[in-house]
Amino acid sequence: MKAKNISSLVEGVIAKRKNANDLVLIIEHITVTTKASLALEAISGAHEIFVHLFESGNLSLQPDSDNCVTTTEKYKAWTNEQYHSYFDCLLACFAHEDQTVRKSALETCATMIQCYSYYCCTSAIKLTVPEELVKKFTKCLLLQNECFDELLQLSNREFFKHGDVRYFVMRSLSTLISDVYNIDDQQKNNCLVLLESITSLMPKEDSACLNSYILAYESKLHPISEEIRDKFMSDPPFQISQHRKRFSQMWLEFLKLPLSGSHVKRVLVILHTSLVPNFSQPRLLADFLINTYNRGGGLSLLSLHGLFVLMHNYNLDYPDFYTNLYSLLHPRIFSTKYKARFFHLLDLFLSSTHIPSYMVAAFVKKLSRLSLIAPPHSINTMVNMILNLMRRHPSIRHMIHCTNKEHASEGIIADPYVENEKDPALCKATESSLWELHTLKHHYCPKIAKLASAKSLGTKETDIHENLEDNYKDFFDEVVEKEFKEIHMNYAQPNTLFFGQEDETMNLWTGI
Repeated sequence: MKAKNISSLVEGVIAKRKNANDLVLIIEHITVTTKASLALEAISGAHEIFVHLFESGNLSLQPDSDNCVTTTEKYKAWTNEQYHSYFDCLLACFAHEDQTVRKSALETCATMIQCYSYYCCTSAIKLTVPEELVKKFTKCLLLQNECFDELLQLSNREFFKHGDVRYFVMRSLSTLISDVYNIDDQQKNNCLVLLESITSLMPKEDSACLNSYILAYESKLHPISEEIRDKFMSDPPFQISQHRKRFSQMWLEFLKLPLSGSHVKRVLVILHTSLVPNFSQPRLLADFLINTYNRGGGLSLLSLHGLFVLMHNYNLDYPDFYTNLYSLLHPRIFSTKYKARFFHLLDLFLSSTHIPSYMVAAFVKKLSRLSLIAPPHSINTMVNMILNLMRRHPSIRHMIHCTNKEHASEGIIADPYVENEKDPALCKATESSLWELHTLKHHYCPKIAKLASAKSLGTKETDIHENLEDNYKDFFDEVVEKEFKEIHMNYAQPNTLFFGQEDETMNLWTGI
């Protein structure tokens, strides 16, 4: 069949009811394997027919084929079946090889949902959409692989940007995700991208929800009065509180899925900026964050950031927060990719002046102990953080110098601090001193030695964020680029390797 033949079939179906069976022939040409030009003509022609059927009242919106008695009732029920068949064929064309066909299929799906919903509203007391079709549309979108990004971008531009559509899509996603718990990683990724996209479109106030896609449909024969339109505008799809409720349900269903580490990380990165502000009850995210903390690694740090936001802004009661944070202080943090982010968040978490002294003392002592084995660029950050904490909390300044003569005489062995204790309340940090800082005065790096030799704390805090990204190369370049006015040189040639204080090493040299 050629495109011009489809045009003649469309004209015949619209002109006379006896040609209605030709509608089936037109729909049969809307397949994923049909030639692009023919598929486009069939999509356009069928769309024209169904718009005519809606306008003329020859399509039943709530068919009951079992109770159809008259010929007209049976005809209306039949056209409704063809409408759903047409919609399914449009969804199948999402995977068509031709981009124009994919675009036309998606735009026509959106228009068919809009048209169906509009005529439902003409005889309804509240805004109504065919939720089964919205669910089919969303599910088909998630099942795409190669064309998913293209179709999602088009959906955002034509469909999801409208408040009423976004509301019903979120409601369909809530049930859709719960129905397909064991979906594969590709579909989980598509689902996450879709959720991220909807999140970016979430309104900030009620006025941003009033852009209706359904009521924007124009019908000359069946206009909706302004009075009814105003009544619809008070329905849930146009209320920001209801949007947030559906948004929360949608995300909570997704977070119940068995997600990979990369997916969880993507959620955690946007959680405190995009999810929490749009949740109707943000504290519902606490279970997800606590479970994520137990997975360990960088996810633990990001989950603690989310918990900190809930504690600080939404009065979440989580007494184990600082205990869990304390357990993350481990030598492995110096070799991780998220080292800079860790120290940034650690500084944020310890910024409050209302943290108990014993808790701050535990963190200060742990950081000072780690500084003995840390690379110099990390020592710089930790020492500055220790000094900042002591400026904020004068009650722990006694740790700078141990005044307990008994401990001082016994030396390092008698340090009461229990390094392996996981509970900061039991590590006895307040009974210890910061002898590690005194040790750093003899560090091989002059910058570290100078920092640890500061004679007074002062009151002004040091900004640690300037050097969080530093590494060995930065330290080396800094020393190389530094200009010295005086250069110390050895004017006498040595006769021994270690200036007369040799051990067995000297024998190795004399044997050569």
